[in-house]
Amino acid sequence: MVLDSSALIAGLDPLALGEEYEVYTTPSVLAEVALSGDCRTRLSLAVELGKAVVAKPSAESLRAVESESAKTGDLSVLSPTDLEVLALAHQLRNGCEVVVVTDDFAIQNVAASLGLRAASLMTLGISRRFSWELFCPGCEKALPPSYRGRRCPICGTVLRRRRRA
Repeated sequence: MVLDSSALIAGLDPLALGEEYEVYTTPSVLAEVALSGDCRTRLSLAVELGKAVVAKPSAESLRAVESESAKTGDLSVLSPTDLEVLALAHQLRNGCEVVVVTDDFAIQNVAASLGLRAASLMTLGISRRFSWELFCPGCEKALPPSYRGRRCPICGTVLRRRRRA
């Protein structure tokens, strides 16, 4: 299992999972939950007791995830932490089934596209995969999925996402 911040915020306790589960997360998830006392305590204790491992994904895995999330159109809404979680799961799946535990729909969408399982705690999760595109509601310009800006480079309007046809 690779845990996203949302899994810990939702109350998942790595210590409560059975011995058959290997639990991983990333340094950026650890930093995100550092502000929340209960989450930080649960995760820190799990790491200290060897029940959870904090690992940074390889640059190669990060590139693969960025490429895939650009294809699905989710790159613009994924944070660096989200990308790290997906990259770690991608890296760990070497012949094993890896489950990304998150309530974030964009992470679930990219995980599915990468052939990874996703599990959510507070929501039902995604029921099917989507491909998204960025567009400008002002000038109606469609932008490539790899575009990282929040505003239209032509007219400056805040960009939106829509499902690709």
